[in-house]
Amino acid sequence: MSALTVKRLQGLKVPQGKRDAILFDTTCPGFGVRKFESGRMSFFLKYSVDGKKRKVSLGPALPDTAVIESARTKACIIQARAQLGEDEIAKREARRSTVKRTLGQLIERFLEAKREDMSETYYRDNCRYLREYWAPLHDQAVQMIKRVDAVNVLDEIADKHGKATADRARSALSSFFGWALDRVPDLEANPLVAVKNRATGRRDRTLNDAELRKVWRAAANTGDHGIIVRLLILTGQRKSEIADLKWSEIKDGQINLPGDRTKNRRPHIVPLSTEAGAIIKAVPIWSDSDYVFGEGQRGFQGWSKAKRALDAKLRKIEPWRLHDLRRSVVTGMNEHGIAPPHIIEAVVNHISGHRGGIAGIYNVASYLDARDLALQAWGVHVAKLVR
Repeated sequence: MSALTVKRLQGLKVPQGKRDAILFDTTCPGFGVRKFESGRMSFFLKYSVDGKKRKVSLGPALPDTAVIESARTKACIIQARAQLGEDEIAKREARRSTVKRTLGQLIERFLEAKREDMSETYYRDNCRYLREYWAPLHDQAVQMIKRVDAVNVLDEIADKHGKATADRARSALSSFFGWALDRVPDLEANPLVAVKNRATGRRDRTLNDAELRKVWRAAANTGDHGIIVRLLILTGQRKSEIADLKWSEIKDGQINLPGDRTKNRRPHIVPLSTEAGAIIKAVPIWSDSDYVFGEGQRGFQGWSKAKRALDAKLRKIEPWRLHDLRRSVVTGMNEHGIAPPHIIEAVVNHISGHRGGIAGIYNVASYLDARDLALQAWGVHVAKLVR
């Protein structure tokens, strides 16, 4: 026996009465060629992974030195990887099962896999961005999506929905590709890695007392949206935490948010000031739903339309977003000396600053009484402000 050569392949004969004949190469263990009665030849490799014997085809064999050397190199690589526990057949099977999987199909797998790891609001936002905003690429195989494809879609999103929305859509798809890299064999890179955010700079818009007064008054008699806006001003919580509020989460004068309803996945208690409690008490209770706001079995919807209607009632006020109210509450509490910074961070469930890093690990005090006092004082301030 010797290494496979052009001469050996040409001299290989199938014995009479046999279906095939096999020759092995001596330089790469397990590498060989198989010739059939029809005259067709193919390269193969036998190897073992974790005690399992495997055999993989390496394509058609021709009596050509370059073809033989190429097949031998491929065989040696597979054999070396097998010694490290990598199974070429398993890789091929996985590739066949995913090569035709489109972005739209894998997005559904991603959302299903991540359902338990995301808060209710974050999951819903990811569903919207991935299913709706990236729909133009849903029919493409994930391996075929390039940076330019993503950029073109992001440009369209920015034109139609704004730069901030485009940035959130980019973040959602980037997270998807981070997940897919470990599951799609032919996917080599995340096409969003080098794509920059559309919105520039950190948003720091806050509403001063005069602007808060205008927003409060404009929110009067505007249905659920107006009530939510006023509660955001009084509590400083995230809009989803108030918009998706449930009656079962309100007890003993406080809101008890479970971990799956907060951004940092930590349960959070929001003491209700006298003013906030009065607003919630005036909201009618529908027997067929646990949600305080919205209709049916979901919280408040229709943000864009309601915000446009609210803005139409405001005059001489700089553009603002609902999330700016949260920043405004924090700023206002600090400026008016309502409470120390670490109490204010606890009020809005921030895990940063005084509660971040090592300090956050060891300082697990909830400051519940202090938070209650802070929100009561802020409620009094807002009440005076809007009278």
